[in-house]
Amino acid sequence: QEGAARGRIEAPLVIGWGRNDRVCFTSQAKRALDLFPDARLHWFERCGHFPHWDAPQETVRLILHTSARHIGASTAGTPVEKSAIRGARPGADAA
Repeated sequence: QEGAARGRIEAPLVIGWGRNDRVCFTSQAKRALDLFPDARLHWFERCGHFPHWDAPQETVRLILHTSARHIGASTAGTPVEKSAIRGARPGADAA
């Protein structure tokens, strides 16, 4: 927690933000990047405050890609099956 308070996190940090979030504003996403300069911001288009519900497959791909980059592996071309996403809602992510 102390490292996080100073803007340092050992693991890769990707901040996922819903483009249509009505709870947390765009300015807060930019402030988060100011606090964590090594972080990367990923915008979820057509998503609100819960992109993991609005776009579960995109969320899983983002997590897999970030993890793979961290360990040096590749997930390019790796399919993400809806059945592998617990709690996925039918039609929530058509990608």
